[in-house]
Amino acid sequence: MTLTLEDIYMGKPLNVEVDRYEKCQACSGSGAEAGSAPITCPQCGGRGQVRIERRTGMWMSVQVIPCSRCGGRGKLIEKPCHICRGRGIARKKQTVEITLPPGIEDGDRLRVPGLGNAGESGAPPGDLYVEIAIKKHPTFRRMGNDVLLETTVSMSQAALGHSIRVPTLGGDTVELKVPPGTQPETLLRLKGKGLPSSKSSRGDELIRVHVTVPTKMTDKQKRLLAEFENESRGGLFRLLKRTGNAPKLM
Repeated sequence: MTLTLEDIYMGKPLNVEVDRYEKCQACSGSGAEAGSAPITCPQCGGRGQVRIERRTGMWMSVQVIPCSRCGGRGKLIEKPCHICRGRGIARKKQTVEITLPPGIEDGDRLRVPGLGNAGESGAPPGDLYVEIAIKKHPTFRRMGNDVLLETTVSMSQAALGHSIRVPTLGGDTVELKVPPGTQPETLLRLKGKGLPSSKSSRGDELIRVHVTVPTKMTDKQKRLLAEFENESRGGLFRLLKRTGNAPKLM
């Protein structure tokens, strides 16, 4: 099965169509046509096995092997069922429900007991195994049970602080506060918005903040940015001067 991160986030049961062998409904699993019934094998007496004894001089060896006439079943079907041809099982497509365990990973193999092929001659059914592949998401990247989202803010928004809305795996958008002075590549966190890790907890949504630097500016923007730079340098110089660490001007 190929799953999405949304499938894992929601954790809802999935319906899977399985083509498997089930007990034949026409003969109720007996393998015999309606109105007839299997008979006891006359060769093995219904045991399904025969003893072969061999004597060599003073020694005797005993070997127990499956009955060649009934194939080890102990029964013979004189009139095989026209649906299953005497096997007692028939192929059928069925939709089964599978519950995803928390924290499922790409490449995991789920075992669902009792949903495999039915056994012949009344034997219990086997198990169903589901190989899991997780589809690459266009927006989020998985990091364990956390998910990572990349977002971009402007230089002024990072410096002054800003509120943005970001998507979540649940399908809604939530408000995220970018604090003043946010540096490029800062990771912000939304608690509990990641993938389930247990019945009572979830991972987080991590938001990596990229800061854009403008490549084209008006003359006014350049002048204001230059004033900001000069003010920043002047403030630093005044601070160093008060502490006695200011450099001597030549």
